Amino acid sequence: DMHAARIARLRERVSPVVITDHSHIFYLTGFAGSAGRLLVTDDDAVLFVDSRYFEYVSSEVPAARAVLIAGDYDGGTARHLAEIGLRAVSVEKGLTIAAFESFAAACAPSITVTAVDDPVKALREVKDNAERALIKDNLFRAECAFTKMLASVKEGMTEKELAAELDNRMRAEGGD
Repeated sequence: DMHAARIARLRERVSPVVITDHSHIFYLTGFAGSAGRLLVTDDDAVLFVDSRYFEYVSSEVPAARAVLIAGDYDGGTARHLAEIGLRAVSVEKGLTIAAFESFAAACAPSITVTAVDDPVKALREVKDNAERALIKDNLFRAECAFTKMLASVKEGMTEKELAAELDNRMRAEGGD
């Protein structure tokens, strides 16, 4: 699985680590929700989500185990870290200082929280064969959609109408 391989590559760089950037969570797990945190340890990947996403993640995101967060993400994540006995955890530097301090304060005093330079960025820069094939396939779909959209262009169409037509064609070609 592509996502499991990405998480394994992240583990080689840093572990345990909390990922908060939603684009990084999507890259690592395929989960595109608007809320969540990912904890990657040496032997587990846990996606903390609220009740809106729990069932979906449990059944549709095999790269990570779903854990339901009741309340705030800082507290829920911190409680889990304490429950599994972690003594130290890294957090990607994309958090604001206030958000980092809030998370660190929620953690037990026995847990050292450190910021780490963007651990996912380097993974995203180097594409493996599966990623290159996916990019090539998506490019083909985009070209097909654009070509079909051009055939429907009429004098007087607005940019919004063209954008809507292209969006519809992209979805028809399998885009999301």
